[in-house]
Amino acid sequence: MKNKLHYVIILFFLMYLTSCSTATLMLTSKTKPNEVKDVQLFDPICYMSLVSKGNKSIFSDSLSDKSKELLLKIIHDFGEKIPISGNITSLNEKVKAKLEDELYNMLKSNYEGTFSSIILTPTIDSLLESKGKQFGMFVIASGFTRTEINYSNQITKSIGLKLLTGGVYTQVPIKARSNVYIVIADSKNNNLAFFRRSKIDGKEPLAEKVIKKQLNDVFKGYFWTK
Repeated sequence: MKNKLHYVIILFFLMYLTSCSTATLMLTSKTKPNEVKDVQLFDPICYMSLVSKGNKSIFSDSLSDKSKELLLKIIHDFGEKIPISGNITSLNEKVKAKLEDELYNMLKSNYEGTFSSIILTPTIDSLLESKGKQFGMFVIASGFTRTEINYSNQITKSIGLKLLTGGVYTQVPIKARSNVYIVIADSKNNNLAFFRRSKIDGKEPLAEKVIKKQLNDVFKGYFWTK
């Protein structure tokens, strides 16, 4: 499913390029956090890349699958702190593609306009209503990691550049990056109840403690205060 959603994620990369370890501004509807219950979790959408030559990242199916497994485990470990009561899984490829396209359009609307103007799309709305549920949560993860050889080579190049320019110019390579996006859809009010993103540079996107910290930061001030 690496298509439109992949590119809207890149737009968010550019928007927050200067941040190194933070959760973005929390965007919410008028629905209060304590009213968000009985949430249905959609299968996580993961885009992980590997950098093995130069600075070129190549999408990795295996790393993306590992990311999905890790996210599900960590979300489960949070237990009742995240009010998930069920899952929406085993969707056919046609529905998955439509779901991703609609999610892309909503994120694009947030990027171009205001959060409050986003209207819930038909597929997401119908999937939640078919289960008789009001809330659905999407987890999107993206990022990259480098091979040890690649990172070592890039460090060597950086040191060489610094020496050649007399310390005037240096470029320290980022070893890894982890992004986690959370979207909570509200079928009753036909909008999004919650959106927030966390980005961490220099930390492995498949490290459990990294993802746990990001999810904790994303929901801080919403489902919990600390």
